[in-house]
Amino acid sequence: MHPSPPKHLLDTFVSAACAKVSRLEDERSSFRALASLLASAVGSDGATGGGPGLPPSIEETALTVDALARMLASSDGRRLSGELAPAVARGLRWLIEATDEGRHFPAAPIGLSFAKLWYSERLYPLIFTAAALEQVSEDGQLS
Repeated sequence: MHPSPPKHLLDTFVSAACAKVSRLEDERSSFRALASLLASAVGSDGATGGGPGLPPSIEETALTVDALARMLASSDGRRLSGELAPAVARGLRWLIEATDEGRHFPAAPIGLSFAKLWYSERLYPLIFTAAALEQVSEDGQLS
């Protein structure tokens, strides 16, 4: 059994973003700060882990791609497409490779809030990847 990362990736990002956002004066600056923080979590290979030095997972990468795609679909996000679109594309490529083109979804231990907690962790990588791909394809970002 693998040890679970101390905090879930998105919890870490939200905490850091809230600290940054609380010092920003307007909503647009807040959005840019959060988008930049999330995009910076996507590695050069496209993978995202639970934090610095932690191994990447399909679950965390899919959640990150999903969030970035949602941000990119907004009017403020389109202004940041030069930063967000490459992160989404790298994440998608990594997900395609890590899942053997959608044929293999090994589960990894991740920390989730109870709002997303289910009893079958083996379904997380499949469901989160499908959600990310759906979000990207709905916004016309998948080519």
